[in-house]
Amino acid sequence: MRASIIVASHQEGERLGRTLASCFETTAGFDREIIVADDASFDGSVEEASRRFPQIRLFRNDERQGASPTKALGARQARGETLVFLDGHCKPEPGAIGRLIEDVEQLKGEAVVTPAIAALDVPRWKNAASQIGHGYFLELEEFHCGWLPLGELRGTWKGPRKFYESPALIGCALAVGRELYENLGGFDPNMRYWGVEDLDFGLKSWLMGCPILHDPDAVIGHRFRAAFDNFSVPMEHLLANQLRMARKNFTEATWSDWVDRCRARHVGRIADHPEGLWALAWELFQAGRASVEHERTMLLGHRRHDEFWYAERFGLEWPRLASTAAGSLPQALFVEPSPSPSPAPCNCKIQRLIDGTTIWKDLTNANRHCLPGEYIQLRVVCSGFSNDDITNPIWTVAGNIFKSWAADNQNGVLTLVSDADRRVRVFTFCFYAPSNVNAPLGCSFSLPNGKKCDINDFMIADDVTVTFKSTDPDGAPLFSGRTSLNSTKTKVGLYPPPGITFGAVVRVPPAYAVGEWNFVQVVIAHRTSKVGATCKSNYIGEEYTLDTTYPYSSTWPTGGTGHGITDVPDQALGSEVQMQGNDKFAMIIMFKPAGPHSQFVPIAETEWSWTYCCMNEGGWVLYNPAQSASAWVRSKAFPVWTQNVVALPYVAAPCPPACDGSGG
Repeated sequence: MRASIIVASHQEGERLGRTLASCFETTAGFDREIIVADDASFDGSVEEASRRFPQIRLFRNDERQGASPTKALGARQARGETLVFLDGHCKPEPGAIGRLIEDVEQLKGEAVVTPAIAALDVPRWKNAASQIGHGYFLELEEFHCGWLPLGELRGTWKGPRKFYESPALIGCALAVGRELYENLGGFDPNMRYWGVEDLDFGLKSWLMGCPILHDPDAVIGHRFRAAFDNFSVPMEHLLANQLRMARKNFTEATWSDWVDRCRARHVGRIADHPEGLWALAWELFQAGRASVEHERTMLLGHRRHDEFWYAERFGLEWPRLASTAAGSLPQALFVEPSPSPSPAPCNCKIQRLIDGTTIWKDLTNANRHCLPGEYIQLRVVCSGFSNDDITNPIWTVAGNIFKSWAADNQNGVLTLVSDADRRVRVFTFCFYAPSNVNAPLGCSFSLPNGKKCDINDFMIADDVTVTFKSTDPDGAPLFSGRTSLNSTKTKVGLYPPPGITFGAVVRVPPAYAVGEWNFVQVVIAHRTSKVGATCKSNYIGEEYTLDTTYPYSSTWPTGGTGHGITDVPDQALGSEVQMQGNDKFAMIIMFKPAGPHSQFVPIAETEWSWTYCCMNEGGWVLYNPAQSASAWVRSKAFPVWTQNVVALPYVAAPCPPACDGSGG
């Protein structure tokens, strides 16, 4: 059999049936079995699940054993080559379980695979897209653990898929090959009610040389809660489980140091045990000492790494080789004898400031849209935390962003967004991206409870279209099959200056207020004039060359050093004049959206050229222009452009029937 889905349950009520329904719906067609491993439930949930889904395989503890022994029970009965473990209050998204199974097979069973964990809204049975956990950290001194943002995990490609190394795992959802599971000793069947069985399993895997790899494209929802509401967890059970985990995975010197530190932290007394919490937990630990020593011998004899390697790899302060011999013990603390469940991924959202107001709104479909050059202000808000609680933010935005661009009549100066600009709670920038592109953005940050969170969303660059127009001196459209101007009649290209008119029609979506428009034009003019006399068959003359890049001028650029187009020397009788020209142009439309602090950005450009050659009198040949869809490529030359920025009036024009915007 290809896979076994093992659902661990205790007093789940209707959540168990909904979990099973989601598993059946999302794995239809797979060669798999679904096992319910129940820990002595008495709320009728298992009986109802068996009635609704007679195809499940059910295995039950007669008495309450705990999470780890119950998962181990299900694994012992499983027949699949890949084991997928789920809590009895999970909702896999379509394709998630199948992807995890494929991951394990692609990795040849040499890694434990974890999905993205979404917070499950149980009443609506819907996963929260804004609350998704990825990596999980573990520190070894006190076994503190919590979420890590995806951006802090090391990526690694395995074949066509990219995975992320996670230091630890949360046991509500994971997949592992049967052979690896058995080589690791599985979930500890001798751990008590609740606590650290998943941390223990993940640490064993890393030390045996098999990483925990996270696949963010497989999403499974999990019911998180602030306190246990369907069972209780004695503190001494959690502490006894921690003792088992430390004994199995630590070398002797580290184990001794850890025990001393742990005892110093747990000197609190409890009402039903006069010798205190530590003594009670140690008594429970000693009762199962034989089994833990047996597993320890197996693990230490086969593993590839030790706890010092793990601490070094994931940047932990303890243990270090020098610290175990002479480490200072922590100050004694009283520990509240009531463990808490694993916390949900942070419920945080990205908000955007509405232009010209003090109103912040969540990034929704309507609030993600923006125009090139629009000024954007973003912040993160988290339920249960104030703005000042959000620290160490780092923002990332795909696409082209900048702070400002200023131009005089010759140069542009672009100010980019620096690394320091991204490390602020309220992130401000001007946005530029190709039209109709979703540009991902995200923020990683810390909260006072030790959580490291990240949240991701995107901005949408709305479409701005530009159509260039041009006419000759008679008002006839150019570039419509015409390549030559009749210079013998109009003297276009000679004196007076050419009468070519350029314009553009710019359209934006109707939801936006009209912005401002201008244009930049770069002129590269090459002139050669020769004056000489005919002597037999030889041409003898003097050559004057003017080869210059001009900024835009309202009249044709003339004069300069040497001979310009209107600067031809007087002709002597019998002399000949030969002039040549080859001019290139780039006209760039600039757009500035309405709203405070918005910036001009290039949105389109057209390039064209013409050439001229005459003897005494001649004509210009006009070449069809090449219009670029986006001028951002040329804008990468910021701030070394040499051109003027010329303001243009915006003339409102009726929108043609085929147009979905406005402008003229």
